[in-house]
Amino acid sequence: MSRIVMEQTVNVNEVSRISAGTVIKGEITSPNDIRIDGRFDGQVCSKGRVVVGEKAVVKGDGLPEKADALICGMLAGAIFWVKYTFVGFFAGFCLFIIVMAIKRKAFLKLWSLIWRFITGLIIITIPVLLYFVFTNSLNYLWESYFYDNMAFYLIKGESSNPITGIPVIENIVVTFYC
Repeated sequence: MSRIVMEQTVNVNEVSRISAGTVIKGEITSPNDIRIDGRFDGQVCSKGRVVVGEKAVVKGDGLPEKADALICGMLAGAIFWVKYTFVGFFAGFCLFIIVMAIKRKAFLKLWSLIWRFITGLIIITIPVLLYFVFTNSLNYLWESYFYDNMAFYLIKGESSNPITGIPVIENIVVTFYC
């Protein structure tokens, strides 16, 4: 006797559709593709594609999800320890998220995103710092990675003293090395 097992699959030809002239506010969750030709204000979650028509209007909170903030923090940590001057992109991105959250009065979500970003940064930073602590070279990390990069890059048109005109760096150098 043969046994036939039927599995439920997602039909790729099924499309949930918001037609032109339709206005929906809230959250849409669908296992299929979604096409929006009308106006939608809220959050869209789909396992398929989300297609937004030419005349469609879609508004959301514009803030990343919590897992995205953790991943972003981990990426920022990895990039920071490769070349910290490249972290400027993440600083700009974080500033954009902060402004958007304040504008939308999403303070609780903002704090949640900040803590997850910092957690991601710490997840990457702790092993790096532990490596330098256990190899007894934390001083070399500071000297070569931070001090040398801040103190020895000359600003074009400045004097030969690399610290002239930068009082914050001058104070750090005086505090730690004098």
